[in-house]
Amino acid sequence: MLMARRYLLLGLLVVLLLAGCTVFSRGGNSNQYLDPTQAKYYQGTDGVEMQFDQLPPRLYYYGNVPDSSVNEFPFSIQVWNEGASYSRGAVFVSGYDPHLVEIDKIPIGKSYPGACSLRIGDYSLNRLGMTMQCGDNFQWSGGEGNWLQSITVKGKTWFDNSILSSLIVNFDHQSSGSSLDIVFDDTKLSFDKREHGILLIALLAGISFEKYLGQEFLLAGDTYDYPGGEQDYVPYTGRIVNWPEGVDTIKQHFMATSCYMYTTFAAPLVCIDPQPYAETRKVCSPAMASWSGGQGAPLAVTSVTQESTPRTAVFHITVRNVGGGTVFDPGQLEKCSPYFPGGAKASDKDAFWIGEVRIGTTSIRDRCTPDGRVRLNNGQAEFTCSYPIEYAELNSAYTAPLVVELWYGYSKTIDRIVPVKRVS
Repeated sequence: MLMARRYLLLGLLVVLLLAGCTVFSRGGNSNQYLDPTQAKYYQGTDGVEMQFDQLPPRLYYYGNVPDSSVNEFPFSIQVWNEGASYSRGAVFVSGYDPHLVEIDKIPIGKSYPGACSLRIGDYSLNRLGMTMQCGDNFQWSGGEGNWLQSITVKGKTWFDNSILSSLIVNFDHQSSGSSLDIVFDDTKLSFDKREHGILLIALLAGISFEKYLGQEFLLAGDTYDYPGGEQDYVPYTGRIVNWPEGVDTIKQHFMATSCYMYTTFAAPLVCIDPQPYAETRKVCSPAMASWSGGQGAPLAVTSVTQESTPRTAVFHITVRNVGGGTVFDPGQLEKCSPYFPGGAKASDKDAFWIGEVRIGTTSIRDRCTPDGRVRLNNGQAEFTCSYPIEYAELNSAYTAPLVVELWYGYSKTIDRIVPVKRVS
């Protein structure tokens, strides 16, 4: 009996030790990425998520004190990349009464320069034309030879010399704006070097979130290189600076808004059939494919419908906003800030860019309609791309990945109500 009790106690200890070794992350969910054979990438509908950290449930105001630091309250916003794209963005804190509360790094009332806007233009395998306008003057962070080196947040950057030496930037200054022409010096530049958000972040180097009182972050996504994704803490220090007479308690709203660049990467297998009308046995037939679980991003490719002729395969690609936030035209992302004068217009939202569409390594992005920029209607959009079949002489069908990458900005807001009570 004593031996049995010892075995039972040993078993309980083993169970407790195993439970104690479980790794928890962000909100208490167990980390499923410890075992690479069980990891599931490019799934889900989340992008960059956030939560308040160390914001007290109640604040107190002490009047007539010699040291105003007693009315300070430090807090932070925890941000983490739940999706599969690299992301550059910022956190904005707003919603509080600026007569009552001051927060460091948010100088409300300052004069703001004009917002920078980018418009996508011609795009081929090794060339991208864009136009950038910053208020009344053209601005770009960095020079023509090393412009990518300007993308550094908190001393961290992703862009190494191999990428910098593969890009050439040409400017054409005009009174109505300046043309920005980006050429890939090596037409065989690895797709991995420019997909999953890397190239998008590079192209939007001139956008400044700090201009409209944001604190920036750079976060790698949940991929093979960064299992579980990266996270960061954006620190703030607030203080109660004034108190109205005759009031005992005041409720304050603290809203945190995230605005960030993101991409959706989908690679469904499609059927390429050079002889669609032949009644022979084939490994596949052109059909419609649909998905409901997302691709590790808040903007999801939900279906691909295919039509085939002996020379061309046509793909109708449906996209939906499934992340619970707001899609922004990535070139207008500065206007996402709650401190942007007048607020963002409807035309700045619900739009994305077609970053890439290809069959294997053959790009067909220049054969897509609409070309470049697509608008969402009630959270959904469709665009069409055609693929001239390269092996039209084949008598059998075959499967190939249809790679689709979408570029966009995204925004979400969380809210916390904190009562503030006067003590003395």
